[in-house]
This record gives sequence, structure tokens and C-alpha cells, in this order.
Amino acid sequence: SQSSTLITVPAGKVWKIEVIEATHSGSGSCKYEINGQVFLISNGYPTQINHGLWLKAGDTFRVLNSTTGGNNVPYYYSILEFNIVP
Repeated sequence: SQSSTLITVPAGKVWKIEVIEATHSGSGSCKYEINGQVFLISNGYPTQINHGLWLKAGDTFRVLNSTTGGNNVPYYYSILEFNIVP
């Protein structure tokens, strides 16, 4: 599937990415980007992270692609947003 829109954590917030998962029935891969650095989740079913990634204000995130057998497959991600209280 196509890349998601590059999104930025707003000022005064932090994000916890709860899950990134490719929706396929076999082995495959999913690439995502945080602050311009590309990460790969590969060769598993499901292809996912579910341990939580924390991002601070100004950090950027997007999913680049998700494939299995050379074909694009759908993906989803879940983000929780928290307010920073001084």
C-alpha cells in the first residue's frame, strides 16, 4: 500500500505508537520512518510492532509501505496522544 502522510507530534504533546501492523496472511514486511530514519519489520505473521514507541514534540512519523510476496497490502497504526503538563 502507499505511504502514509508524514505527521508531526504537535508542541506540548507526546505520542505513544501502540501498534503498526500489516494486514496479510503470510510472511512480508512493513517499513516505517521516524525522524527520517527507516525501520523494517519483516518476515513474520502478523508483521507488527506492539511494544510502544514514544515520540516527543517535533518528531515525525509515517509508514512507507507494507508488502507480501511483492504485492502491496493494507496496514494500520494506532497512536495515543498525551498532553505535557508543566
